[in-house]
Amino acid sequence: MNLYLDVDSVLLGKDDPASPAQCLARHAKEFLEFALAHFNCYWLTTHVKDGNARGLLSYLRRYVPDDLMPLLRKISPTHWGTLKTEALQGDFYWLDDSPLQVELNWLRGQNLHDRWLHVNVRENPDDLWRVMGILQAAIEKKRCKPQAKITIRPFAPQDQSAARSLILAGLGDHFGIADPTQTPDLDDIMSKRVKAGHVVVIAEDGQEMVGTGTLEIETAEIGRLVRMSVSSKHRRKGIGSALVKHLLDVAKGKAMSKVVIVTNNDWADAIGLYLRCGFKEDGRNDKDIFLSKQL
Repeated sequence: MNLYLDVDSVLLGKDDPASPAQCLARHAKEFLEFALAHFNCYWLTTHVKDGNARGLLSYLRRYVPDDLMPLLRKISPTHWGTLKTEALQGDFYWLDDSPLQVELNWLRGQNLHDRWLHVNVRENPDDLWRVMGILQAAIEKKRCKPQAKITIRPFAPQDQSAARSLILAGLGDHFGIADPTQTPDLDDIMSKRVKAGHVVVIAEDGQEMVGTGTLEIETAEIGRLVRMSVSSKHRRKGIGSALVKHLLDVAKGKAMSKVVIVTNNDWADAIGLYLRCGFKEDGRNDKDIFLSKQL
């Protein structure tokens, strides 16, 4: 599971709520050791928006003893623009004292409202201890729950209808409507993609198709990811990341040197996914953003 951490009021608070002085939160060492042992930890704070945590670590040095700095360096930075929810990925918990209302609305819309844990160590100095109990219970619950195994396999002719519907549904989720006449490449994926030499894969949860993606072979050295889509009810489970990683591995196996992507510059979820998978922004215009990853 992923654990996203704000800083102010989560790791930095007050030893006494009546005191004006800010300090490292009580139980911070125990909390950090626990979190790093059980979760993939990420910074989700206005101190880190560009994928670089150097400034945050410099800021924290004023409050954190030297022996804890190595723990903080193990926490990965995130990349996001306007809303923190742009960075949330996979199976997660998010610790924050005051998300924006639009962020809370997004969580409710995705049925993920229970994944935000309110933490405020300024008002409740022992709050990290309480949160550790909640997270430990979540870990135990997950251990007892059978986990579906996601498999990724090559596209087959019988996948045509389901794959087309899944991709069109994803476009509809983002744009409000998907016009099939604007996506003729989906009419016969086997002929227009697979037989043309491109790589199309299907992600399955048991017998259910939950995602798909394509690696277009532009040249012997350059590939392009297109038609990446995950079923709405299976998003935030790491399936998109698994599809991207799988296709990057395919590109490496073909001795490619670079994979590129073009997507809408307002598609925050998709952009966040690609940035987390190691892609870098090469530029953008009034409609699109251009990303690439060197292999």
